[in-house]
Amino acid sequence: MMENMKAYIAGLIEAKLDEAKVEINHSRYMRSHGKRAKGTGMWAFTTKSMGDPKDDEMTFITGELVDAGKKASAKLGSNIIYVMESTK
Repeated sequence: MMENMKAYIAGLIEAKLDEAKVEINHSRYMRSHGKRAKGTGMWAFTTKSMGDPKDDEMTFITGELVDAGKKASAKLGSNIIYVMESTK
């Protein structure tokens, strides 16, 4: 009975983590392109709102923007991520 309860609680915790709200901020992208990011492609994300991010502050994900944003959020460990304008 106790093992079933532990598994149930672990499942609830995991489900709650999956529901965490991810905010994809478009401000960096909009400053460069004049419009919000959308669609499918190779996306660059960062945790920094301005300036050049360090390697550990950015990631590149291919796919639909929303799905890529969720993956980037998990990889970068932040609920607020910024779509990057371009890479050098």
